[in-house]
Amino acid sequence: MKGCDEKIHKELDAKFEYNKTVFAFREYEGKGEVKKIGQDSAIFESIITLIKSQAYELESLPMRRQDRKYYYNLNLLTVADVGKFIELECNNDDFTEKEIERINYVNRFLVNKKEHNSRIVFAKLSALEEVIEDFNNLHKLNIDLVGNGIPRFYEKEIWEDYYAKKIVVNGAEDDLISELKYELQGKFRVQQDDFRWPYFMINEQAVLEVQFNASEELIDYINNDEKSNKITAEWLKDNFRYTGKFIFTLNELPF
Repeated sequence: MKGCDEKIHKELDAKFEYNKTVFAFREYEGKGEVKKIGQDSAIFESIITLIKSQAYELESLPMRRQDRKYYYNLNLLTVADVGKFIELECNNDDFTEKEIERINYVNRFLVNKKEHNSRIVFAKLSALEEVIEDFNNLHKLNIDLVGNGIPRFYEKEIWEDYYAKKIVVNGAEDDLISELKYELQGKFRVQQDDFRWPYFMINEQAVLEVQFNASEELIDYINNDEKSNKITAEWLKDNFRYTGKFIFTLNELPF
């Protein structure tokens, strides 16, 4: 999405990449070649406590601050005060061992009979300052994204970029078509091919054209039908955040 710092975006993508499947965490004690499996309860409890806390937050958020809308970005971090943090990567029968400072993984867990998928950063204590700095940069990026990127997306990108528009329109136009067809029952004979290939574009007069494959008679009718205009205005507001002028026109693409 345009409107945010692309350099920081790419750097954070690399830092918070979840491209590995973490099978398990194990704690070992001892030095040299022979090591004893340690007590894993502290690792397990730290992760489960985080997931339960997140589940509580997700359940309670809709009940808070109901007078306004908010964006929430929940990040989970668990820290281990250990001398070494070893990643043992398995590839069929091959094992590669390397020392790391942090790893990202997705955890699936049932809380109150509901499945929760949680993204967790697991880091050494020595990496804590770096991870916190990354979270601060992520927060700044989110502020930039919400403050600039999202408004720009709805004001500009969806009208200039086909794929941006597709994010909004893909599938949602079926609801609009169904409502219009229902409204026209008994008022206008709608043909089977009517309302196919919907398209939305801002014309040179800065008016949004809602285009359909249809007869000229149908387009004229819905342009003058108050209820059809109201249905479409509400749909445009809900999906495009658009509240300006619009008209229905023919989609004359050669299909």
